[in-house]
Amino acid sequence: MPHTVYLDDCSDDNLLIARIKQAGHDVISPRGIGTAGIDDRDHLEYAARHRLVLLTHNPQDFIDLHELWKMHERQHSGILLVYRDNNPSKDMTAADIVEALEKLLASGLPIENTVNTLNHWR
Repeated sequence: MPHTVYLDDCSDDNLLIARIKQAGHDVISPRGIGTAGIDDRDHLEYAARHRLVLLTHNPQDFIDLHELWKMHERQHSGILLVYRDNNPSKDMTAADIVEALEKLLASGLPIENTVNTLNHWR
């Protein structure tokens, strides 16, 4: 089932955008809608308001935000985390990210109101 993915500033990349679209999903980037440079909290607010799954390369900030939202019983459409290694040759490529996204979606696990680490779906 296609999803609409919202990239935060850390994930806003032309190749990643192209790969997500090739996989049949819609993708929204901060550059494309004028939200570049806003606070992480505002990125999550935007994604939640528009029912978008948020994808970030800034895991810890969004884990903290997710926990805060849970405490306040707030809803979001899901947060997808991508961790970077200290060795760039081991980092997930755009193709790796999309492949992991497809595996996660095919698993049938819930996305809404959860945090999922795409590195685990390589």
